[in-house]
Amino acid sequence: MKNKKFDDLIISLSACRNINDGRTRYKELKNKRKLLSNLEENNPLWTFCNVLGNKTRVHLLELLIDDEYCVCELAVILNKAQPTISHHLRILEKANLIRAWKKGKFAFYVLNKEELEKRLNLLKEKFLN
Repeated sequence: MKNKKFDDLIISLSACRNINDGRTRYKELKNKRKLLSNLEENNPLWTFCNVLGNKTRVHLLELLIDDEYCVCELAVILNKAQPTISHHLRILEKANLIRAWKKGKFAFYVLNKEELEKRLNLLKEKFLN
C-alpha cells in the first residue's frame, strides 16, 4: 500500500510539471524540506512570525503603540489574568519587541518601535523584493 501511494505521488509530480522523471523532482522537493527544517528558531524572521501568530500578543503590541502600561492595566483591558499577560509580555520582551522598566513594584512596558520597524523591513525584503 505504501509503495502505491509513493508511486501515485511520483506520477502526480511528473504530471503537475509535465516532466518525465517525478523521482528527481521528489528528491529536489525533499531537499527544500530540509532547508526549511534547518531554520533556526532564534532567526529574527522566524521569531517575529511566531510572536505575531498569537492574538493576545498582537493586541498587546497594538496597545503599546502609543502608551505605556503595567501588567495590571493590560490585564483589565484584555480581560485576562495577570500571569497570562506576563507570559505574553515575556515572549514579546524576549523577541525585543517591547521594553520594560520597574517603577516601584510595578513593571511598565512600551513598544520598541525601532525593532518592530527592523522586523517589518526584514519581512518586506524577504517577501516583496
